[in-house]
Amino acid sequence: IDVELREAMMTKKEKMNSSLVHESTQEIDTGELVIRLKKKFHGVTDEVSEFEIIERQTKTEIKNLKDDLNVLEEDIAIENGPLMQKILKDKVIRCAGLNASNTAENDVTGSSTGGVQRVVTCEDRHIYIHDLSNGVLRCIFGGDGQGKLHIGEPWGHTSIITCVYFRSSKVYTGSMD
Repeated sequence: IDVELREAMMTKKEKMNSSLVHESTQEIDTGELVIRLKKKFHGVTDEVSEFEIIERQTKTEIKNLKDDLNVLEEDIAIENGPLMQKILKDKVIRCAGLNASNTAENDVTGSSTGGVQRVVTCEDRHIYIHDLSNGVLRCIFGGDGQGKLHIGEPWGHTSIITCVYFRSSKVYTGSMD
């Protein structure tokens, strides 16, 4: 477009052939061709600018995702490290949740404000509730084991729990099922 526009602006001819204005080559008045090519050039330039912005945003998003991935890989490396292996032995605790009601009161353990003195942990498809003051296991919610434990719809998770949210007396979990 730029080459043909410069040529049209420099020529002394009254008419020129162009295939850039319409789908096929046509003879067009040079003045009209200059006007149409300028309009098309600005439209294409604007489009290119928009795509450059999208490209920069996409590159930034890719970099952010790579950073997030690096953090997750570091977390996995720590989880698979010798200290965690010794602590966890045969169980892999994927999620832990302190009570959000306690943290809202700036009392994570819940001991100062009369909050909930419990922590929720999740291993595989099972949910454990421990007392924060002494570590005693208070409750277990067992997963369903792919629906094999009873007839009908599963009552618990049938796959690994991936997230937990604990607020007041309620525990919310999400899993791969």
